[in-house]
Amino acid sequence: MYSPIEYRIDGIWGGKRNGEFFPLRHLDKWKHGIHASWKPQYFTFAQNKILLPYNMYHLNMASKELRMARYKKLQMVDPAKSYDYLIDEIGITLNAVSKKIEDMIKKDFL
Repeated sequence: MYSPIEYRIDGIWGGKRNGEFFPLRHLDKWKHGIHASWKPQYFTFAQNKILLPYNMYHLNMASKELRMARYKKLQMVDPAKSYDYLIDEIGITLNAVSKKIEDMIKKDFL
């Protein structure tokens, strides 16, 4: 989320897709890098995949302050990688959530 009622669709944000589910019992916790996939190695793209027909909204970046805090945290723990894209607003394109979702977010999270 870019604001409590909008999500970003330009650049890498437009390529985001619904999540995948896999059994946690096979998860090797934090064996990989901070941004590496933590799906089990044997879990291929087509195997046991369930795609949800829903949007999942991540509210951890729904304000400029939250985005800046996330940017600073990631720069600190992984300084070899650039996280400028998290705070870059050049060419930004936003979509509004549906009225139903907006009402739910306002009721339950704001």
